[in-house]
Amino acid sequence: MWVFTPPEALRLKSEKFQTETEEERLLLDFPIRCRQILDAGQPLPHDSLEQFWDLLQHISQFTPPTDDDSEGGRIEDAICGGVAVLLKFHRQWLQQYPAREAWCVRQLLTTVRNPPKAGRHYHESAHVTRKWEQFCAQVLPLLWIEAPDSPAIRECIALLATSHYYKTVELLFTSIAEHRHHLDAHFKQLQHFLLRWAATRWKWQRFLYKEENRLELEKWRHRAIQTFVTQSIAAEVPPWEEIVVQEQSRQGSDPEYTEWMGEIRKIRCERDPGLDLLLQATYSWLPALDQAASEVERVEWIGFWKEALDYLLRRLGENIGDDEEIPGTLYEVDRWVLRRIAGFITQLRHSERPADFWRPVLSLGTPGHAWIKIFLREWFVYGLHTEPAPDAFVHEWRAMLECAFASPKWNFDSVKRWFKLEELWCALMGFEWISRDVWTVSQKPVVKHMYGLYERWADRHLHRPRCARAFIAFLTQPAAEEILLDGLAWLEKAARRAGDRFWNEHGLQAALESLLDMCWRSYKGRLRQQETAFSAFKTLLKKLADFQNPVALEIQQRIASPNE
Repeated sequence: MWVFTPPEALRLKSEKFQTETEEERLLLDFPIRCRQILDAGQPLPHDSLEQFWDLLQHISQFTPPTDDDSEGGRIEDAICGGVAVLLKFHRQWLQQYPAREAWCVRQLLTTVRNPPKAGRHYHESAHVTRKWEQFCAQVLPLLWIEAPDSPAIRECIALLATSHYYKTVELLFTSIAEHRHHLDAHFKQLQHFLLRWAATRWKWQRFLYKEENRLELEKWRHRAIQTFVTQSIAAEVPPWEEIVVQEQSRQGSDPEYTEWMGEIRKIRCERDPGLDLLLQATYSWLPALDQAASEVERVEWIGFWKEALDYLLRRLGENIGDDEEIPGTLYEVDRWVLRRIAGFITQLRHSERPADFWRPVLSLGTPGHAWIKIFLREWFVYGLHTEPAPDAFVHEWRAMLECAFASPKWNFDSVKRWFKLEELWCALMGFEWISRDVWTVSQKPVVKHMYGLYERWADRHLHRPRCARAFIAFLTQPAAEEILLDGLAWLEKAARRAGDRFWNEHGLQAALESLLDMCWRSYKGRLRQQETAFSAFKTLLKKLADFQNPVALEIQQRIASPNE
């Protein structure tokens, strides 16, 4: 039997390759495992802790890769991931071994203060969660609680707060917010520091983007970090107007204006998605109002959302005619603010002026139709997620409709872009297709309570074919049973008023066919008992039959049949 014995040099090369391959695999797999453990919130079995510790120590002995642009994992990612798991879930076990606990803390502080050389960066908004800094961001706050005045820990907290990745900032503030009552003034100092960093970072990135100026920004960053480390920064969160908006307005006239269709318009605040995303990452942890620990905190949260809304609206511009659109793009942060405010309004007490949050949005009118529609979609999703919807939802929705009925910006006689206003009215009435599924049978009391406003809207706008098509689709939803039969009468009246253009609307006949078929199959007894509704039903049915609609012709035969 032949046995191959490789030369010594070849054997050593092969063993080195196998070792490096195994290390690379472990550096990729171990951070993933640690992230899964942290996200699941499931501690390790107690009998596996020694094995986990040994593996972590084994990884710490790896030779760092020499290629800074390597796509593989970093030793720091694996070490910080393992330390994060131990500090978050197994602190008592670590405290039995003071040397191990000290090693874990030292690894975090050393890595943050002397990070590995940056390799290939992902985009700053990338959902990166398995790098060393995201692991540090999750567990360093636990150490900060124990030593809030520690210069070393405060420096690391500030360094992470000014990270390249927004996800790091989000994880950091979310973790700190869970223990905000222990940190109190220290947490406010951090928010103050972050707002100043956000404004300054925006200024340098927007206007001073050369390499030498980026170095100046880094110098400013380290000076600002020292104000946080030494606690010389005020323990209060200043208004956005004072920091972010004023910082932007000082940058000269160029960014305050934009050109649209040959016309120069003033823009109150230059859009910068980076600044927006940083602020979103900082405050994404904010929960519902009922989770506020005190009235003071509740007032602070309400004030934050008012500032966020004002900040959004300020950037959308002014002096925009009803026949135009707000220039610019609807950013992700806009969606975030509008989504959170939509769910926040029904949590407000009457004395906290909920109308101050929805009225400015509706007042954007057709120029801001994209922002209004996003707000209204979220309004119905949040408002109707309980069964039935709370009284606060019904109360504020009624107020919104009364406001729209009285507003020139929602009046077809004073608006040129009527097709956009039709979309807005359908959205405000809850007729958008994306909102239809929330109208379950449990929301019938809501529809019943809003009967008078449905009737008023139908009298004013149902003759518009696109509005009629949306209303027809709404009537097929379970919650609409409360107005179904009267809705037929409203439709028949609107069809007579609109004339032929009513029936020429794309998709309207098919939608009406489905509605009339549903009415006959499920409500024919009630239909026959209500003369006005039955008359309207037959009139609409005849019109469809005149177009040779097969379903309408079949229903006519059923009505005429003595067996029906």
